[in-house]
Amino acid sequence: MKNKHLSKCLMVILAFLLCFALLSAAIPSLAADKKPEYSWRFQSLLPPELLDSLNTWAEQVNIMSSGRIEIKIYSGGELVPEMEKIKAVAYNTIQMAESTGAMYEKITTGDMDTLIVGGWRSPMQTLAARYMWEDGKLFEIQSEEYANHKP
Repeated sequence: MKNKHLSKCLMVILAFLLCFALLSAAIPSLAADKKPEYSWRFQSLLPPELLDSLNTWAEQVNIMSSGRIEIKIYSGGELVPEMEKIKAVAYNTIQMAESTGAMYEKITTGDMDTLIVGGWRSPMQTLAARYMWEDGKLFEIQSEEYANHKP
């Protein structure tokens, strides 16, 4: 009788361990199938052959967010025309864009945000821009200019 009771207990324990092992193996695959909370499309300025570093960055964001954020990288012009990216972000057609104000003729301070050669006309202007950037004044100027051109 004792042996029968012992074998039943052993069977219950083995069944429990088997269930635990199966569930433990299934849980990681369930987490892997989880859809991201945020799925963003990022359009770069770059051609497809130069997107490796951005793709690596997007993978790192996904890993660091435990899969909550997924960013798909697209090359310049792939989703929307380059000159329409600001509107596309504003209207959520794409969620992220790499661009510069220098591409938009209506943004008069466009050269300033990328420091395009010739955007600053002299070494003194370049030095002034550095200090304006450090104390936040340049950011204020740029923010004002971009705010004037909301779609």
